[in-house]
Amino acid sequence: MARYTNVFAMLVIAGFGLGCDNGPTELDRVLESVAIVDGDEQSGVVGMQLSEPLLVRAENAEGEPIPGQVLNFRVVSGGGSVFAGAAQTNADGIAQELWTLGTSTSEVHRVEVRAVNPVTGEPIVFATFEATPLPDVATTLAKSAGDVQEAEAGTAVTDSLAVRATDQYGNAVPGVSVTWTAGSGTFSPATSNTGSTGIARSRWTLGAAAGSQSAT
Repeated sequence: MARYTNVFAMLVIAGFGLGCDNGPTELDRVLESVAIVDGDEQSGVVGMQLSEPLLVRAENAEGEPIPGQVLNFRVVSGGGSVFAGAAQTNADGIAQELWTLGTSTSEVHRVEVRAVNPVTGEPIVFATFEATPLPDVATTLAKSAGDVQEAEAGTAVTDSLAVRATDQYGNAVPGVSVTWTAGSGTFSPATSNTGSTGIARSRWTLGAAAGSQSAT
């Protein structure tokens, strides 16, 4: 009889050991936070894809990575687009996306990383990427101010002449060198650079001869 009792005890111990599973639990898979890993606060030319991908890491309440988590990426400011719109985290909890900026420099561009709470169904914004849009190369130089003035021959016109440099999307382009020339008279300065609003200015002193005069 004792022999059977010992065998039964051994089976109970073995069964208890099998019940101690060290694998992931449901709590291990609950998304608590999404941390930005790389790709935030980039600068890039409008209409172009940023040089670095957007990288995030999905974590549970213990700060451990969550593999297989679907995350959504949505453009919420500045226009533009993301390549896929959604990505699944890898074994290290990492997901990534590619971001092409919109065509305007008038506002900061933003992408939100979103997910839905699996318990409540509540939409959650976990992280926000920002990017600074830069203008494309200048394609247009247009008159901005100072046209059609009158002044005595040999004197400076009242208002400076101004031109505005813009790219193909109409964004102001700073740092463009503008050379001023006149059929008669002189400019001061003879060369000026456009500022943050794309405007360059110079003062025109008319030539000595009376009559209509022009400058470029």
